[in-house]
Amino acid sequence: MTRFISQIFFAVRKVFQTKSYFLIFFVLATALFLSLIAIPLFTIPGNSIAFQLKIFTAQSYLLMSFLSVLAGLNLAISWYGFKQKKRIDNTSQSVATGTISTIAGIFGAVVST
Repeated sequence: MTRFISQIFFAVRKVFQTKSYFLIFFVLATALFLSLIAIPLFTIPGNSIAFQLKIFTAQSYLLMSFLSVLAGLNLAISWYGFKQKKRIDNTSQSVATGTISTIAGIFGAVVST
């Protein structure tokens, strides 16, 4: 289990070494958070932004923030892995990058549900 967690932290550090991937993560996490607020706003008839923000509790905001961060991190790591896979010629490095991306994706999907 500790090896799994250390691989995730390694992947996060590796991806965030580049500022553009951190920007991608931040934009995606923010967009996902806003979409979690906007989906019920637009799908429930008669719902307003003031009412929607009023019915959310602190726990709701915390959970939505956590899920948005995990999903944004998952997408940023997957994007990094996809870009690296194109540039890497060595098969063993490609497999390692793909494995880390897959593990991060599975972890994000499990935690998000």
